[in-house]
Amino acid sequence: MHTLDNADFKEYFTNWARIWCMKAKEEIIQLLLAKDVHAPAPIRANIPPRNFSEWYEAFDVTQKDQMYIAPEKRISIW
Repeated sequence: MHTLDNADFKEYFTNWARIWCMKAKEEIIQLLLAKDVHAPAPIRANIPPRNFSEWYEAFDVTQKDQMYIAPEKRISIW
């Protein structure tokens, strides 16, 4: 059985954001928005972590922060 007791969630979510970092010219961004069926990288980087309580704990996110989602409005699949 695996345990997450010693997991470094701040590092995990920081690396999650790094995966979705993208630098592109405006023309490329517009092309991706028009042709790619996936959400843009900034949305893929910023929206999913907001549904994990570990993200709030790792970065001390509170109701005062713009990225805050109330616990009852967070999506949980499992």
